[in-house]
Amino acid sequence: MQRVLQGAPSKSRIFSCFVAGAHVFNLPTRHKVTKTVNKKRPVNLDFSTIKLPITALVSITHRITGILLFGGVAALMWMLQASLESAEGFAAVKSLGNHPICHFILFAILALLAYHTAMGVRHLIMDFGIGESLEGGQRGAKIALFVSIVLIALAGVWIW
Repeated sequence: MQRVLQGAPSKSRIFSCFVAGAHVFNLPTRHKVTKTVNKKRPVNLDFSTIKLPITALVSITHRITGILLFGGVAALMWMLQASLESAEGFAAVKSLGNHPICHFILFAILALLAYHTAMGVRHLIMDFGIGESLEGGQRGAKIALFVSIVLIALAGVWIW
């Protein structure tokens, strides 16, 4: 019943999708839907044995840094709002900025921003069709990682 979809979808293709959807939602169907799953396939739940390529690692960490930046930008916006509110607020933020923990938090936010920006530029370059091959993707990931390390080091020098 498998057909190559060319042009408009066939009625049998639409019906088979409907039947599969009805099966997912436990709706009554006239046709039996069977699953073909190999129950003897190996299941690996030990994540320490899975070796991801560098392109996957930088992509996953790019997403994680985007999520963490959301909270970091909220903290920076709070500091900006407090400093612009009054002279006392500015003095409080200025005194908070002298604390070593605040230096570390600012460095962490700048490190997240540097990494996320470098990987974002990598993705933009790939959107133009540059570095879409396996070798090009790996080379681009290594270059972007090197650039982010340099930017993080410069942020550390600037903060401390």
